[in-house]
Amino acid sequence: MNRTRSNYLKVGITVVLAVVILLYGIAFLKSFKVDVETNDLIAYFTDINGLKEGDPVSVNGVPKGKVTAIDLAGDSVKVSFRLGKDVLLKKDYNITVAMIELMSGKQIAIKPGKSHELADITKPLTGSKANDVITLIETMNNVGDQVSAVAMKMDSTIESLNLAVKNINDIVGDPGLKSDIKSTAGNFNAASINLNSLLVENRNNLRNLTSRLNSIADNVDNTITDAQPEIKETMGDIRSLTSRLDSIAFSLNQFITDTRDPEGTVGKLISDDKLYENLNKTVISLDKLIKQINNKGIRLRLF
Repeated sequence: MNRTRSNYLKVGITVVLAVVILLYGIAFLKSFKVDVETNDLIAYFTDINGLKEGDPVSVNGVPKGKVTAIDLAGDSVKVSFRLGKDVLLKKDYNITVAMIELMSGKQIAIKPGKSHELADITKPLTGSKANDVITLIETMNNVGDQVSAVAMKMDSTIESLNLAVKNINDIVGDPGLKSDIKSTAGNFNAASINLNSLLVENRNNLRNLTSRLNSIADNVDNTITDAQPEIKETMGDIRSLTSRLDSIAFSLNQFITDTRDPEGTVGKLISDDKLYENLNKTVISLDKLIKQINNKGIRLRLF
């Protein structure tokens, strides 16, 4: 009986030791220290590309925590994770979702930054999208779509060029157009030959005409030089006449001014009503006298 209890006790101790060794081995394999103090942080990503709960969190490639929760928050993804307190995040930190190895699991990769100011880890952090295989495939798909669009445009352009070349060939291959071009070229050649012969035949006449024009120009220069004194005298007469006209204009202006002045002699004569009345009476008397002379004649009384 005592041996049976001793055997049970040995088995129990062995199982407990095996469990402890197993837990220690798992923790060791995951490079996670149970006694390390951690901070609970939150980061928001636009896309986590297959990240799962329990995936590791590494700082510059060194494991320093793990993902504890993943939740969808509107257009973003909220990721909760634990990070060792010995990691100090700076203002210029960078958090991305990266691949551990090619076509393997995901992890949160953190670069603490080099700024002199610490980041406020009490507020949610902002994650950025990393360039992994999935992103590369998406980029290649986008490039493929753009290449397809360019190829379609190139096909359309090539069709247009083919049509243009065909039209040019039709125009160039037209027998009528060829004959017209040949005829036009022949006419140009004939016109050029005729023009050259005309210039050769009239070369002497052109030289004589040029010499005559030069002679006429010289004669005009000589005439202007010879007539320069008469021209100067004529200009003097014109200036004298102009000064006389200015004097006459001034006198007329003065007369008009005196006429408008009622206190002047001319103004008084023009504006005096009695003068007009006397003149009218005189004109009437003269008119009567002329009529009487015309009707009865003149009778002279000498004595």
